[in-house]
Amino acid sequence: MLSIEKQILFLLSQTKEVTSQEFLQIYKMRGYSKQYIRNVLFTLKKNGLVYSPTRSIYSITEEGSSLIQSIRQKPLLYDKEWDSNWHVVMFEFTSNERKQRDQLRTYLLQLGFGLLYNSVYISPWDHQKQVLEFIELNKITNKVTYFCGEIMSNPLTPLDTLNIWPIEHLMAEYEKYWDWFENEFKAAIKPVNQKTEEELFINHLLLGEKLSEIMLIDPMLPKNLLPETWNGHKIFHSIYEYFLLLGDAIPKNSKYIRFVNSNLDM
Repeated sequence: MLSIEKQILFLLSQTKEVTSQEFLQIYKMRGYSKQYIRNVLFTLKKNGLVYSPTRSIYSITEEGSSLIQSIRQKPLLYDKEWDSNWHVVMFEFTSNERKQRDQLRTYLLQLGFGLLYNSVYISPWDHQKQVLEFIELNKITNKVTYFCGEIMSNPLTPLDTLNIWPIEHLMAEYEKYWDWFENEFKAAIKPVNQKTEEELFINHLLLGEKLSEIMLIDPMLPKNLLPETWNGHKIFHSIYEYFLLLGDAIPKNSKYIRFVNSNLDM
């Protein structure tokens, strides 16, 4: 899923409904064409994540809400204590069910699962509710098995995680995000108290989009499964705190305030 698609879902999850004209106006300020945004809305509707109760008005579906909720919970994992249990998803599809298989794989990776063996994905975190909702909505319950438990011998180490998750790539990506945040974004947004409500909202969305990109690739592993040099959690929290600062700076009587709250609404 593109980060812009996910951002539109976040905006819809904040309010009951949004008109297509509102979306076009918001994303015009961000440099997106009308046709591009119409295509994004069409794709979201086609995939069952949004619907139109009336013409040119959009609301989020149950499936869309479930996806957003699972993403919102993901950053909280960095501050959670791990119980040493592993959550495992196994599946088997026929060659004619490749699309369903690929959709499940993509969803598992976005939740933070890693590939242990062929068609066997693991995560240290409990994603049972999200996974079971996904397989039920997609009518693949007879294709997927979910279970959890401890590894009784040869437990996984930080060295093992390097082969299951792209940790080294993630570290490099985090450094790129931090360089952009410190040397480009903050320099352009300061002083915050002199920005218009439109500028605050657009930069709030921009920073949220970057956080969204991070969450799509970071499994948010427990600290004892990460290298000692890992600093991704510090970078994430620093960017997130600034994201909240921009949201709080938007005037309470602004027309954009309904799209902003204290959660991860990027």
